[in-house]
Amino acid sequence: MIALTAYTLAIVIVSLSFSWFKDLVGQDLANPFSQPFFWGISVIYVFVTGILAGSYPAFLLSSYKPAVVFKSKMNAKKSFGLKPREVLVVFQFAVVVTLISSVWIVQDQMSFVQNRDLGIDKDNLIFHTVTENMRENKAALRNELIALPEVEQVSFTFSPLTDIYSDTDGMEWQGKDPEYKPMISRMGSDANLVKTAGMELIAGRDIDIYTYAGDSLSALVNEKAVVVMGFDDPIGQVIKDDSYEFTIVGVVKDFIMESPFDEVIPIMVMGPKRNLNFVHIRLAEGGDYANSLASVETVFNKFNPDSPFDYKFVDEEHARKFSSQERTAKLTSLFTGLAVMISCMGLFGLATFIAERRKKEISVRKVMGASVVSVVGLISSEFTKLVVISVIIGIPATWYFMSDWLETFAYRTSINWTVFLWTGGLTLVIALLTVSTQAIKAALVNPADTLKSE
Repeated sequence: MIALTAYTLAIVIVSLSFSWFKDLVGQDLANPFSQPFFWGISVIYVFVTGILAGSYPAFLLSSYKPAVVFKSKMNAKKSFGLKPREVLVVFQFAVVVTLISSVWIVQDQMSFVQNRDLGIDKDNLIFHTVTENMRENKAALRNELIALPEVEQVSFTFSPLTDIYSDTDGMEWQGKDPEYKPMISRMGSDANLVKTAGMELIAGRDIDIYTYAGDSLSALVNEKAVVVMGFDDPIGQVIKDDSYEFTIVGVVKDFIMESPFDEVIPIMVMGPKRNLNFVHIRLAEGGDYANSLASVETVFNKFNPDSPFDYKFVDEEHARKFSSQERTAKLTSLFTGLAVMISCMGLFGLATFIAERRKKEISVRKVMGASVVSVVGLISSEFTKLVVISVIIGIPATWYFMSDWLETFAYRTSINWTVFLWTGGLTLVIALLTVSTQAIKAALVNPADTLKSE
């Protein structure tokens, strides 16, 4: 009956939370309630659970001898100094310690990466796909956009600042070993990319085909590319890519275009020998977004009347790169909450059992002068021992699993020992709060009521 009630309650909870859970995991999950297999397995599970749950205490009680029962000496066998029920509590709280620590480490990793210097200023920056009409009137479109008071900078590029569209291991330069083939990512720009993207120029200048006629064959490289190419003085060096020879005119600080969890990659920004498929627009800081975008849209509609103004914010596109890890963090937090709740229920039940079983001992202690505080401490100390054992088990488990998880990221934080200190303290507080009501209740019992039959 208990198993059936629990099953019914579970079905109600799943029904109410199914849509929310689908959104959380980001998957279009099939509804199990429409599948006969689900109901068949469920019925079998409820039946087996009910039989097993009822059989264990029946077999256990039938194994005791009447003489032992009447002398109140029924004791479960211990495993490693712990009773079976205590072993279960230790296991549950070891899982809780592992999950709480894991959530903490996941959040640390997220915060660590989110605070990473991207090498660009992603705020107030939008980009839009360049259509054929826009490409044919690129110069006029650029001039009208720059003329807007709501626009600070404009740059046409080969790919958006949030993605890499092309890379190669076939670039050549003077002094390069023919067997050395590093993968270098490509990007293209017509002008003002450094100011538009908010990059930091370390040496040289930006590409600007409107000021320097030969800049269609000029290039910018990031610091990583300079290291990969082995240049002491990169300005003026010639890089051959396919049939083109690009001259490096500037070096910028490393910047992140793809996953912020990955290591910095070498990037070369070339003059516009390839199609420039996107336009990046830096909006004036402090302006009203709605008015600024409306002004930009008016210009776009003039040159691109048949297509919608389908812009994207660089900061929003960058934020999407964290979606998978954020989903992991939310799911881990959810299961941690469930584990804490289940463990607390088990601990509460054990505390109730122990308090009831030791009520005569507690009454004798009170008659002998024991205070309420000492009795509460006596009961709580048993659970403190269990929690400490759980922490000792949970810490190495967390270290093992989370170290492996962090190894999947090139850019990652380290596991700080304070995580386990705080987790252990938090777990102990949760456990003591859970048993406190039963401990206090047992300590306040009237010895006369308990010992009157003795």
